Amino acid sequence: MVAPAWSASVPIILPFAALCCLLRLFALRLASVYPALCYFVVFQIALIAASMATGLKSDEYEVVYIALLVPEWIIYGFMMREVYDSIFLDYPGIAVLGRWSGYCALAATGLVLIFSFGVWRKLFRGQQSILPLVETVAHCLTLGFALLILIILVAISRYPLRLHKNVLINAMLFGAVLLGEAAGLIADQVVWRRHTAWINLAVDLNTAICLLLWPLLLTREGQTRVLKLRHHSNPEDENRLLGQLSTISSIIIGTARK
Repeated sequence: MVAPAWSASVPIILPFAALCCLLRLFALRLASVYPALCYFVVFQIALIAASMATGLKSDEYEVVYIALLVPEWIIYGFMMREVYDSIFLDYPGIAVLGRWSGYCALAATGLVLIFSFGVWRKLFRGQQSILPLVETVAHCLTLGFALLILIILVAISRYPLRLHKNVLINAMLFGAVLLGEAAGLIADQVVWRRHTAWINLAVDLNTAICLLLWPLLLTREGQTRVLKLRHHSNPEDENRLLGQLSTISSIIIGTARK
């Protein structure tokens, strides 16, 4: 099968889109408002730079892969916390789910680092590989993050939340990135990893599009403009739904304290 001409352009688009997004965030003075987003953008540049390196042996590639995957988990955890804190500002019990995702990412990172240190010499001798463990943990974390994004989407579609425009854009685009990666993982398993390169290409293209949309959609005015996505003609319905969110938040806080 001959690869189409645009396939070679995707790795080039990714760092360009990430750089444009980073410069735009600083130009709008939003970098301090969304620090986790900045970390995510910088990581995309580092990721593509490492992936374009050639001449790596299999063992060296494994080390580079693990070294890049570990900070990716941490950054995704920070991103999830940032999104949850901004959307569920008035519901701290639900917002804590984002913090738990960060803790899970840190715990998984520590597990992999400890294990990899224990087999580091064997790894270079080609006697043992920790890639299966790392990939399993990575898949579980990615699917877990995707589940938390789905919770956000359900809350936005069902409850009359009042959100700033930039908060909504940041959540939706980060959700698109995570759901794209989760869909890629599932598709890769369904086809028994026979089209991994094409699936990775589609995931990279989705990420590049999101990185291009971030600087286009984020604005200074979006920090103060409030949007209400779900409108109810009956105020009693709105109060009832918001009361449900408060109840869920209280239950989560109570469970966390036990």
